[in-house]
Amino acid sequence: MPRLDLAWPRSSSLVAWASLMVMGILLPCGVSQGALVTFAFEAELEADLQPFYDMDPGQKLRGKFTFESNTAASPRSAYVTRYDNSIEAFSLNLEGIGTGTGNDGFIDIIDSQPYTIFDSNGQVTSSGIRDAYVVDGRLNGITLEGSLGTNISYGYQINLLDRENESFTTQDLALTPPDFSTFEIRSINLLWTNTGTGGAIGYTPFQLTSITAVPEPSTNMLMGLGIVAMLLHRRRRTSSGDAVK
Repeated sequence: MPRLDLAWPRSSSLVAWASLMVMGILLPCGVSQGALVTFAFEAELEADLQPFYDMDPGQKLRGKFTFESNTAASPRSAYVTRYDNSIEAFSLNLEGIGTGTGNDGFIDIIDSQPYTIFDSNGQVTSSGIRDAYVVDGRLNGITLEGSLGTNISYGYQINLLDRENESFTTQDLALTPPDFSTFEIRSINLLWTNTGTGGAIGYTPFQLTSITAVPEPSTNMLMGLGIVAMLLHRRRRTSSGDAVK
């Protein structure tokens, strides 16, 4: 009777197969770590619109936000769907000034919303249908000294506006960064309050220059582990074959 030889794979091969099996479970899901998705962004101050702040045109702002892709939709109207409490983490760095963070906020997906714009005399100047992408939340940690005293950031708002109604076809939460080329308005506003009076004093608008996806580190690690283990296994098999010869 022929003998059935059951042998465990070598450790490197076992690591490779284990890594690939885990990747096979995670990758079809698109995201990992509890379905978290991270977008990074960059922006700059186009003009010194508020001279009492110590900022200059071209000043850079960089950051990222992480949201829960499984957040339940909360329709606000026929055109607007809000994803409440979807922001798990938010951080930004204002060049030369400091870093701010937040851990709450919401995302609005606006699709095919009618709009009308009036001038100062109440006359209609334009109308149409628009799409928009809004990220809004609280922010802590950035303080400015200016002619109005000490001011501290208390909020942020990312606004992407498309008056051609070409950006979205549904109000589903976008799991990939919105196509920048379809939006005519691309901004992030930092909201400020005066620490002396406690009152809100306005906002500083920055022009967004990019929004990109940030790969999940766990997926990258598993992929790298699987590749390294397979290469190690192949090298050992090649060395073993040379020794037999």
